[in-house]
Amino acid sequence: MYKTCGKWILEYERAHLFLDFCWGSNYRNTS
Repeated sequence: MYKTCGKWILEYERAHLFLDFCWGSNYRNTS
């Protein structure tokens, strides 16, 4: 269970960084 949650968190962080890279600071400012 912990392993799965850890992997999910890593995937989420990766997606968050990806969004930051794609949208830039404007995405964070509007959300």
